[in-house]
Amino acid sequence: MKPVERDLFTEFHYLSDLQISPDKSRLYFVETQCDMKENGYRHRLWSMDPETNESRPLTPWAPGCSYTVNERGLYLLEPVKEKHGTVIKTLCPDNGETRGSFTLPLRVMDLRTFGDSGWLVTAACSTDCPDYHLLTEGERQEYLDAKAEDADYHVVTEYPFVFNGRGFINGNRNRLFTVDENQKIRALVSGNTNVSSADICDTKVVYSGAEYEYVQKFTSKIWLYDRTADETSVLYDKDDMSVRKVWFSEGRVMAIASIDGTNDNPKVYEVRDGEMELVIDCDVSFGSSLATDAQFGKLNGMYKDQEDLLFNGSDCDEVSLFRIHGNELSMEYQCGGSVDTAVAGDGVLYAIMMKGQALQEVYRITGSQAECLTDFNEAVLKDRYVAEPQPVVLDKETPIHGWVLLPKDYDLQKTYPAILDIHGGPEAIYGTVYYHEMQYWASLGYFVFFCNPRGSAGRGTAFADLRPAWGTIDYEDIMDFTDAVLAKYPAIDPKRVGVTGGSYGGYMTNWIIGHTDRFAAAASQRSISNWISELLVSDISVGFIHNMMSFEDIRHCEKELWDMSPLKYVNNAVTPTLFIHSTEDYRCPMPEAVQMFTALRLVGVDTKLVMFNGENHGLSRGGKPKHRIRRLKEITGWMNHYLENNE
Repeated sequence: MKPVERDLFTEFHYLSDLQISPDKSRLYFVETQCDMKENGYRHRLWSMDPETNESRPLTPWAPGCSYTVNERGLYLLEPVKEKHGTVIKTLCPDNGETRGSFTLPLRVMDLRTFGDSGWLVTAACSTDCPDYHLLTEGERQEYLDAKAEDADYHVVTEYPFVFNGRGFINGNRNRLFTVDENQKIRALVSGNTNVSSADICDTKVVYSGAEYEYVQKFTSKIWLYDRTADETSVLYDKDDMSVRKVWFSEGRVMAIASIDGTNDNPKVYEVRDGEMELVIDCDVSFGSSLATDAQFGKLNGMYKDQEDLLFNGSDCDEVSLFRIHGNELSMEYQCGGSVDTAVAGDGVLYAIMMKGQALQEVYRITGSQAECLTDFNEAVLKDRYVAEPQPVVLDKETPIHGWVLLPKDYDLQKTYPAILDIHGGPEAIYGTVYYHEMQYWASLGYFVFFCNPRGSAGRGTAFADLRPAWGTIDYEDIMDFTDAVLAKYPAIDPKRVGVTGGSYGGYMTNWIIGHTDRFAAAASQRSISNWISELLVSDISVGFIHNMMSFEDIRHCEKELWDMSPLKYVNNAVTPTLFIHSTEDYRCPMPEAVQMFTALRLVGVDTKLVMFNGENHGLSRGGKPKHRIRRLKEITGWMNHYLENNE
């Protein structure tokens, strides 16, 4: 069989943004491919008849593709960046031809029908000009000219003022607007309000968010707008809950929320009489926490199915589909892989999924059965060696689940090098879906092994709780898992084992090299080395440390933070270590890699730092294709050298 090559991911067809027409007669989704000429990605919109499986692209390849479908038709949202506006085109669902268009002076993110001819719009706005939509053309141009004049510098007044993948966000808010038949725009929220969720029921809109100035709030309020009475009321304003989703269900206002300052999984509440009344005391990881480098694009995690809510959730070692119906939560479909996004048809469900080691396709789900409707990726992995994950379970009080990929042409009489791969998060999960970098290393002759230690998602709040124990029980689980793999597979040469990981996995890689010399090489990616510096620089660290580490006073926890910092233990390190980092990583900023690299160099450990200009925290999953290839080349070259792999 042919091996999996390093750049095979450039042939993948990534599927995302699955939507269905209100009459259930058409499915829509976005296809994304690597554009090697432009060193980027190209996208196009597809239409599918779910009864006949006939499908066709509706738009030509473009650098972006944002759309929505609703009761009035299919709409393509094309940003006019230089005007801070959006052209909204009505597309023919049969051939993609433009039937008409209109332009709004808003950076539209979502467009929903509201009334007979009106719209409810979610748009990205800036606090420095909250009434941009009310300005005349001349006034707008003056504002845009002033912004262009100031483009070479940033004025920072808020925290956070950057966000990974978005750059500088000082003053940015997501706001709600109504637009009438004459395109008259009216803001439903103040210029300082950031809306996180909204739902419509007849003439009413319920929405959640936070109003803040200078420091982002992690708690949420819930409001109700009644168009008939033209009144807005506050349904919940206690400063104690973080709301992920609000929606109407049979006349009730429902919310998925968690108590701020905890690391608990959210629960389901009814919002009534100014209170959050618990209706489903669940312990489910809402949304997908699956780690894979074979997804790209918008994967909608929640879908309103009449009065119900469908959502995907991390379920032990996979991503399953759940339903909230009234006061009950149930498992809707378990695929043994990943339900990336799903919508409801007439008596059936449709989903983009990764099943087994297959790449993404569109499926029809009927009961417990799933029928594949597309073949975008069938030829990509055909006749290639794709290793089946072999389960390894640690027999602990709470069992630790993990897997091993066997090397291509595995021979029991030979010995092999191996790579331990650690996921990010820590509230992420590994599963049995395709992971390109691991399959590439298996094709090169490596054993590859990986697990879900304590701290991972999918198995309840208690299992995921590392507060404030980073580097202790999780390190124990990973080392115990390593011992178990070496015992089960004696063909692994224990002197030729490497370790790598990104984000939390990078943190653990840094931690490991300061606490053991058992690994012959390490590759630390987008890592954290010093929690004190990370605390006030990262785009999410104040809230992250507050919730994930349970420090009530983040100004007086320097000893605890330093004790959990890999940099503290760098004098113990002897493992040759490669650092991979991106210059625009605002989740784990560049100084985290630089500090560790410099310290290792000063204590005489062989090390190298590779920085990727213009990339962010998502380099391995959504970085420029040539950068992703170079990243994998650097890591593999480092492992090949120190693990003496000459395959």
